[in-house]
Amino acid sequence: MCQLGAALRNNQTLELIDISHCDVGEKGAIVLADSMKENETVQQLILDNNPIGHLGGRAILRCLCYMVVHKRETLCEFSIKRVNLECRDPLERDFDHPNPSQMRPPLFDPQEAGGTHTCNLADPYQRSVANELVELAWTQDGENWVRVCQPVPVCYY
Repeated sequence: MCQLGAALRNNQTLELIDISHCDVGEKGAIVLADSMKENETVQQLILDNNPIGHLGGRAILRCLCYMVVHKRETLCEFSIKRVNLECRDPLERDFDHPNPSQMRPPLFDPQEAGGTHTCNLADPYQRSVANELVELAWTQDGENWVRVCQPVPVCYY
């Protein structure tokens, strides 16, 4: 899904994308929703029968809100029929796992954004996280960013 999300940012021809029954999980839905904020040509994105999870569902709703607030001329229609909003990303950290260090950290949740986040903007998912952090920084009072000089840009929220 990360490759599709990256392609959608530059898309100028596709109007309908149907990725029903493609096992799109939370991370994929987050990346797609973030990419759709920059896409002006896709009119319909069908994600039916996918395990997008609650964070993926929330990302899609936030994308629709973004489109309304920024007065996108033509709103995209999202279809999320029969999706599983209760599932969790299978690669999320599981402390009951025999070797938790081999598991990936949990997906980014904007409701629990405190802490330090390193974002590699070349990675579509991490770019989605950075965009969420920027939105939070604009809507929250106080100083939210610290610039650190490193080879890879680092965001602190």
